[in-house]
Amino acid sequence: MTLRVLLSLSIAALLLPGCGVKCISDNDNDGFFSSNLCDDGTDCNDLDAEIKPGAVEVCDGVDNDCDGNVDNATDIAVMDADGDGYMSDACSLGDDCDDSHSEVHPGAVETCDTIDQDCNGVVDDKDSDGDGAVDALCGGSDCDDDDVAFGPDVEEDCTDGIDNNCNGTIDGADNDGDGYASDECPGGDDCNDADPYIHPGEAEFCDDIDQDCDGLVNDVDADGDGDISPDCGGDDCDDTDPTMGPSATDWCDDGIDNNCDGEIDFQDDDGDYTQPEECGGFDCDDNDPTSLPGQPEICGDGADNDCNGTAEDKDEDVDGAIAAACGGTDCDDAEPSVSGVLTEECDGYDADCDGDLDDADFDGDGESAVDCGQGDCNDSLPNVGSSSTEVCDGLDNDCDGTADPCDQALPGGFDFAAGAPGWQLASGWAVSPGAVTFTGVGDGQVHELTYQPQDWTAPYLLEADFTRTAGDPTSLVGLAVCETPACNDGLYAWIAVDDGFRLQIGHIADGVYTAEHSGRPAVTGYQAFGQPNRLRLYHSGTRFYAYVNGAEIDSFAAADVTSGYLVVMANDTPDSGSGLVGLTVDNVYGDE
Repeated sequence: MTLRVLLSLSIAALLLPGCGVKCISDNDNDGFFSSNLCDDGTDCNDLDAEIKPGAVEVCDGVDNDCDGNVDNATDIAVMDADGDGYMSDACSLGDDCDDSHSEVHPGAVETCDTIDQDCNGVVDDKDSDGDGAVDALCGGSDCDDDDVAFGPDVEEDCTDGIDNNCNGTIDGADNDGDGYASDECPGGDDCNDADPYIHPGEAEFCDDIDQDCDGLVNDVDADGDGDISPDCGGDDCDDTDPTMGPSATDWCDDGIDNNCDGEIDFQDDDGDYTQPEECGGFDCDDNDPTSLPGQPEICGDGADNDCNGTAEDKDEDVDGAIAAACGGTDCDDAEPSVSGVLTEECDGYDADCDGDLDDADFDGDGESAVDCGQGDCNDSLPNVGSSSTEVCDGLDNDCDGTADPCDQALPGGFDFAAGAPGWQLASGWAVSPGAVTFTGVGDGQVHELTYQPQDWTAPYLLEADFTRTAGDPTSLVGLAVCETPACNDGLYAWIAVDDGFRLQIGHIADGVYTAEHSGRPAVTGYQAFGQPNRLRLYHSGTRFYAYVNGAEIDSFAAADVTSGYLVVMANDTPDSGSGLVGLTVDNVYGDE
């Protein structure tokens, strides 16, 4: 170390701030004291005499004049050599990418000359019309860079004779002369109307071009078997033979790899003496000797043993139900009378597989039929059984062998003999001794015979005998319990007599009739013209039942009508003008 350096360091050390002596450190002898060592020093680099306050700032990445800024434009001649008003990008604040040419600077007009005139980092990106597409003269796709109506993103106008979208074709015409119009416009299907060798039906080649305009490239299928040629990366090992390809069957006697899997003529890999399906045989799994047509299905192995297309479907008794061991419902797969889905019968078999034999309960009253060893003497009626209560409905409800008789004495108010007191006769009705008759008027309307209001609190029973004597046999007659004389709300039962018997029951609310059941078949004991047919209605409190000639025909859940009118009805429907002209109603009866 030289004596001068040691002396300078010693002086600097002696003249540190706070020592009461002015700091005069000037190691580079440029006449400015160090700003690092002296409180009032201004030389930002006391080791370089060219760096000091007042020095000329140049674009060298250094704060030459110690003003705290690097490469600031204190000397425009240095910072803007070409005088175009833009500082050289060699300076930290400059953005002129070529400060030697005044026509090159930010904002300059780009031209197609391999020079970045506008200093945006991209050469020849001329877009004069600002539509986002580069001028075609610069290698872009804008065929008219002075007009925003032209460009690759502009929709083709098929009526103006101009190539709006700059794809080389005009208005969907056949520009390439191949006989196919461009698909740019309606009716055209040429996906490239600038190339006569590209259009629908053209032969496809393995060249990454869609020659046939089917939307696919490299889809050569010379033999038309649906498998692509290997030249196009496909898996058809012979694209000249439609019997060879991944979709073909590999026959096991021709010495050819028909299905292109690399193996020829599979025979019998599992040794069950049956060729596999892929060889034209019937073995659905040539790796499993237990899978073969005709083999019994085995439960639990997960295999399709009988090759029917479904595993675990054992049905030994062929009753259509799968064995329980295979996950099905059949608890006895050797007995076709048992399946787990059959209805229980009185035959000694547990048909429904619930663990109980002969527990049939067809009417759902909780009791099986007498034939099944229990006490239900009529298992088709839920109100008949050994635990049911006898009611006045003509049935042996409690199955004691006797149907309890009902008091058939007519209440006085229902008696027609004394001029039908309490009845409101409607048109077409007339009183006769002990009965009332309907002669009809042929107007196609329902004619109602209404009895004075009663307190009908369930359970109650109503019945009447209807005897047809002449007229249209399909006209309806019936009984109803209504809350109003007009029967806008109530419970109905209609019967129609033609070549059979039909019953329709339902209810009406706010004038809208809803049928609960209809179209029931003929009943035993039906009487034809001239004989009475008794229609009986019974309301238990929760259900409304209908009987004809003592047999229950139908029922439905219904709310009680606690008070209202008893109504006898005849639907006077004309038949070739005749209408219902002969009906006698007697034995009208009501009981609570």
